[in-house]
Amino acid sequence: PDGLLHLAGSFGVAAEEVLMVGDYVYDIRCGRAAGSWTALLTHGRDWPFAGEADFLLPDLHAGLALLESLLDFAG
Repeated sequence: PDGLLHLAGSFGVAAEEVLMVGDYVYDIRCGRAAGSWTALLTHGRDWPFAGEADFLLPDLHAGLALLESLLDFAG
């Protein structure tokens, strides 16, 4: 998770405030290890590790909708 932690720090935010979006298990595990929220971009596939992610995104349009809803929730 070093890269993700470095990026979060360079933006002045805690890893817990970051949403790690990726399309494979290593991306999700990186986010988890950093303490970040995770979203798996599935591209419509059923991945055996999908349960490790906080959110599942079939495509990037769904990712934009998720970001909008999270921003609305955070107020």
